[in-house]
Amino acid sequence: MVAKFEDPASASKRARLRAVAPTEPAVKRVGSADTLPPMPLKSLLSAGGANLYVLSVDPELIDTVQRAGGEQYPVFDVRTFVELETAIAAHQCGIALLDADLLGSQLAARVAELEEYSSRLVILVAAERTVAQGLMGLLSERKIHRLLMKPAAFGITRLLVESAVNRCIVLREAAAAQPAGRASATGAR
Repeated sequence: MVAKFEDPASASKRARLRAVAPTEPAVKRVGSADTLPPMPLKSLLSAGGANLYVLSVDPELIDTVQRAGGEQYPVFDVRTFVELETAIAAHQCGIALLDADLLGSQLAARVAELEEYSSRLVILVAAERTVAQGLMGLLSERKIHRLLMKPAAFGITRLLVESAVNRCIVLREAAAAQPAGRASATGAR
């Protein structure tokens, strides 16, 4: 084993040369004209139609969903099914949360009406525990994505919103991957 001896004077000379001599950076810098400014997730989701619309007149439910969406996810509340369907048809709504208390016995029929948008719409339902038992069929048939038990707890609501946003993004990517002819045929279901 041989020890390597380095003259301290030559080491300091090399250090001075490195400080003075221009060196190529290890990472190539991209000019400001080559990049886009960062876009907040909320704006990005909204631009892609991943907005969450809550069809309810229950202020507690609406408040919980809006808090769960927070700064990340765009959340809007509507009072009528017509308002919701208009937003969906205009590609403004990618996630619909239906309040079973508001729709009552019409819930299954309304879910069936929204089936034509199934290639780009995620449907959630909020219901009391007693009503939720009757909705298990819609869940198992994949007519709805998830059930939210009322009164809605903040933590589970946040998880449900994140799950719906992820599903919405998957649907969007699947639609983008389809050839143009197939995408229009699928949407016509």
